[in-house]
Amino acid sequence: MKVDGEDVWPGVKEVLDHMKTFSEAVRSGEWTGYTGKAINTIVNIGIGGSDLGPVMVTEALKPYGRDDMTLFFVSNIDGTHIAEALKSAKDEAHIAKHFVALSTNEKEVTKFGIDARNMFGFESWVGGRYSVWSAIGLSVCLYIGFDNFWQFLSGAHAMDEHFKNAPAEKNIPLLGGLLNVWYGDFYGAETHLIAPYPSSCLIDSNMSDMTNISIGSLHTSSSSSWSQTANLFLAREHFFRISPPPQVPRKLRV
Repeated sequence: MKVDGEDVWPGVKEVLDHMKTFSEAVRSGEWTGYTGKAINTIVNIGIGGSDLGPVMVTEALKPYGRDDMTLFFVSNIDGTHIAEALKSAKDEAHIAKHFVALSTNEKEVTKFGIDARNMFGFESWVGGRYSVWSAIGLSVCLYIGFDNFWQFLSGAHAMDEHFKNAPAEKNIPLLGGLLNVWYGDFYGAETHLIAPYPSSCLIDSNMSDMTNISIGSLHTSSSSSWSQTANLFLAREHFFRISPPPQVPRKLRV
């Protein structure tokens, strides 16, 4: 596995091995808190992809999670929420036993009071949209166990290989993207319906954020920007609001 000609697999494997050792120690009860009790509550602190990915995946994979483990996700910039969640962490001994860092900035991590051995690194080429498959997915790994997390990674790899190698007429991501452009830009479709098949895969407005980041904005030679016209409509858990469908020639409907 290479990035800019450099083999990055040894570094990736080192982090995965670290995640495996740590998650198994926590789940088995070998790793305990400052009171000597086993850890049964995980608080994931992050914003953007460091929050949206783990939230979505842990919800979707709940049948594989530990029934006796509770997860919380804190992403609000208001300090009140996190202060309340962490008010029992009163000294560095508590921090060392209850905090791990998903970071490569050892100086700041240790300054905060976290043991450098409890750092899980990821490189700059790991974008937020897909960071859940990196060390950012540690909360997922703790919840479902490393063996299941490895299967999760394997599924992502299988889709990567499909996208890379499947012919255009059978390439699912390619066809999906082209249909989105076709109906949005050429037929004026105002909505894009996403209807997950199980309710556990409901992802609400997070999909809008991921799509906007992935598409971004395009620029003409005159530097004036334009963007794709199709918007997302999500099948939500509590309500529907559907715009009138665009008039599409019958022979082009899918």
